[in-house]
Amino acid sequence: RPHVVSFLDTATTHLGIDLEIGEICIGPDSRFAGKTIETSRIRQERGVIVLAIKRGQGMRFNPAPDDRIEAGDFLIAMGEPAQLRQVELIAASRT
Repeated sequence: RPHVVSFLDTATTHLGIDLEIGEICIGPDSRFAGKTIETSRIRQERGVIVLAIKRGQGMRFNPAPDDRIEAGDFLIAMGEPAQLRQVELIAASRT
């Protein structure tokens, strides 16, 4: 997948962006639980792009803005490490 490697190389080396793909667990008390991708404002407020939602044995790739996030879901997301850590903390609790 040379284009993917090229994209990540360009973003991290030439543009000085440190990108990472991470897994974010939605806790039972998460303020994201019950919200849609759009109303969670993960991308708008934290700069993190949700690539997929893992729920049970299923995986929803490229979720639509109206796809709902549920407690127990795992979000597969891309962003800078600090941004991903912020979303992980928010996803774990209501704070």
